[in-house]
Amino acid sequence: PSPGRDAARMTPRATRAMTRWSFSRVVTRRLVALGLRFADCDDEARFKAGLEAELLRSTLGGAIVTCIGSAIHGVSSFLEQPEMATPNWMILVCQQTLWLAVPAVLATLIALRLALGCLKGWNWELLVVACAVYGAVAIVAGQTHHLTLGFGYDFAATWSGSTSKSEAWSLLGLNLLSTVIYFQLRIRVVFSWLVPLAGGITFIITSACLLEVAYTQAIYALALMALSYFSWAGSAINERHLRAKWLAMQSVQVKEEEIHEKDMEIKEHLRSVSLLHQVLGVFCDTLIYLDKDLMIQCPGGPPEVFFERPVHGISFLELLRNDDVDRFQACVRRATQARSPEVVLVTLHRCFTVSEAQLLLLDTGAETRRYMLGVRVERDHPPQTRSEAGESEEPPVAMAAAMSEPLADRLHPEMLLGMGPRGVSAPGGHSLEADARDRRDVPIELHAGERAEAHRV
Repeated sequence: PSPGRDAARMTPRATRAMTRWSFSRVVTRRLVALGLRFADCDDEARFKAGLEAELLRSTLGGAIVTCIGSAIHGVSSFLEQPEMATPNWMILVCQQTLWLAVPAVLATLIALRLALGCLKGWNWELLVVACAVYGAVAIVAGQTHHLTLGFGYDFAATWSGSTSKSEAWSLLGLNLLSTVIYFQLRIRVVFSWLVPLAGGITFIITSACLLEVAYTQAIYALALMALSYFSWAGSAINERHLRAKWLAMQSVQVKEEEIHEKDMEIKEHLRSVSLLHQVLGVFCDTLIYLDKDLMIQCPGGPPEVFFERPVHGISFLELLRNDDVDRFQACVRRATQARSPEVVLVTLHRCFTVSEAQLLLLDTGAETRRYMLGVRVERDHPPQTRSEAGESEEPPVAMAAAMSEPLADRLHPEMLLGMGPRGVSAPGGHSLEADARDRRDVPIELHAGERAEAHRV
């Protein structure tokens, strides 16, 4: 059915209810916009909680000042009227009760909250606003002139020689209270407008009921409302800047937390890499570092002893059997994505030996030494040509360069003496000396010049 038919079938009562509901929604939306609240309720709750400490401290100071001012007023009233009658005492006690009781109780509760940390579940902003509204009412209703007329006594007869200044003191007190609420207390503007409104309404009611000059008091009340509005507008501008600063600080805090988490992750990763380095140094035959292009970054040391020739700066893929290159590259991709150690079984072509070895690969995240590679030999085989292994007969460039060097330069001096460096063992767990004795029966194909040089060595 069309909207027009639905509207035609609606009763007048339902139409009026729908109109009122739409109007209330518009008013609520406008009031929320004036309140400057965040769209996210969690952000608004954190912003309110962040203002609580400053609100409590400033309110405690205001309550103490109010108590002191009320006490001074009571003492001065007693000194002006040394011989008071019963009505005078009754009015004075009622006035001091109105002005002293609530500020004293509020100051005590706030002191307990700040000193002992109790009463955390209370809505302190709403409590302070309620006390401020009470203060606005008490400032007007607690004037001596208003109390005297409220008890049914004549002001001139009760307070001989005194003139009424209730209007001036009421307006001054309300103006002072509005200024403190808007610029000293950290109360959100969504609640602060209740204070001057309550004071203005009380001022008009007391003037109309007791003084019977309502039109003059209405003008004073309108002037008070205009002053309160400008104070509220200034407070709204200040709070808008405060909220923008708070959002910026929250984003900075989130970034700092993310940086701290990343720093902790990096430290934990480096600690894991260090521990794994120690473990691999013990359980593996050699330890190699590769850069992001899988080039070996190990100048000298145990890797050259293990591979029986210089390997720094060459691609590690040249040392693998052709069938193992793709599997090793897939292992590298898995280690890079998971940031966890990966294991793969490959066949390595060393200078004089072909070895079946297990490789344990870890992505360290560093720039130059990106991957840490532990090599553990499972089995050694006699050397084979590439054609016998089913591969291309053309040796790699680095292998050809190494084979073109003299044999004495290609072999590590400690290998020639049958001694291994401390902490380095030959594949299979034997010492280099035992491995050298085992290799005496293994035929090694050498060039004619290398045979003579090997014989001399």
